[in-house]
Amino acid sequence: MAEAADLIQRRQRSDFQSSVKDTLCKAIKENPDVIPSLLTLALNDVMTYDKALKSGGPNGSIRVSSEISRPENKGLVGALNLVKEAKKEIDSNSRGGGVISYSDLIQYAAQSAIKQTFLASAICKCGGNVEKGSLLYTAYGSNGQRGLFERNFGRPDTQEPDPEGRVPQWDKVSVQEMKDKFSAVGFGPRQLAVMSAFLGPDQTATETLLATDPEVRFAVGLEVSAQKQIMRSVP
Repeated sequence: MAEAADLIQRRQRSDFQSSVKDTLCKAIKENPDVIPSLLTLALNDVMTYDKALKSGGPNGSIRVSSEISRPENKGLVGALNLVKEAKKEIDSNSRGGGVISYSDLIQYAAQSAIKQTFLASAICKCGGNVEKGSLLYTAYGSNGQRGLFERNFGRPDTQEPDPEGRVPQWDKVSVQEMKDKFSAVGFGPRQLAVMSAFLGPDQTATETLLATDPEVRFAVGLEVSAQKQIMRSVP
């Protein structure tokens, strides 16, 4: 009986996750311009984490009006609105409603956005061949996302904004400050390199700045080398 109940619970969880994924994928496909903002939204929600105080982090606080209106979150309202609309649809279709928190959904939306970005890039690299592009994504894309965003559900939402000053304005800080902030939440130079396109309004300026740091430049090189190696293996 216990095993049967566990199997049913796992199946329900899997079905629910698939529903969340489908809802987000549809919303993102209809609004591809919001992808960079979705990633920054998730990143900034994570970056409020304070290791010493063990507070903040991916808790959905960024949805609170007094936090989303801060300078470091400028331009993220559209992404937040997409998440809110997705949550309404997910909750209305679920038994009992309200079963997914904003803190979970914001991170899952970012993971879905990254997947679509990698997949579209892989297809483009394969000359528009969807089959080959999907193979390239399977080999590289999912690995490129490793460690960025968890897909485990169960985070509770906070009802209050996190303290100010924990998230930098990415276009106004040094590379070392970026590295220190990423390190504080468990990310390294490679994750910083991957997220470079979503730190500040000017991607080229951000990447040019990051390229001045040997560690980050090396991480970018690893990403490019991995892509080239896998491209050679695609039939």
